[in-house]
Amino acid sequence: MNIESQVCSLEFARRLKELGIEQSSLFYWIKYKNRSPYSIAYLAHFFRDEKNIVEELYSAFTVAELGEMLQPFNIVTSKYKKGNKMVWNVYVQDMTMRINKTYEPSHVGYTEADARAKMLIYLLENGLIKND
Repeated sequence: MNIESQVCSLEFARRLKELGIEQSSLFYWIKYKNRSPYSIAYLAHFFRDEKNIVEELYSAFTVAELGEMLQPFNIVTSKYKKGNKMVWNVYVQDMTMRINKTYEPSHVGYTEADARAKMLIYLLENGLIKND
């Protein structure tokens, strides 16, 4: 399994940075000066101060890191086939929802990391979780 399937996409990494999420993770989407496209680097904090090397840097949060950020919500994930592709579904479940058997909100992604990142973005944008 490649690392791209274990971390959130560049699109969601950018949005999380815009929303003020601390840029501290094991992996980073990184764009070196005079190079393209973006690549994933492990522990890129070693390169943060190298302004002559790095043009842009975004935390590429892993599934586990995103899970930690989604606390204290009871997040449920499932995988199912949508058309000819497998997708991940992430939703919040609490006691009231469990009794009523409703699961909202729900977010889908082609990777579990993207589905979790979408959920975190939704919760942040709607003031349901605070960015500490």
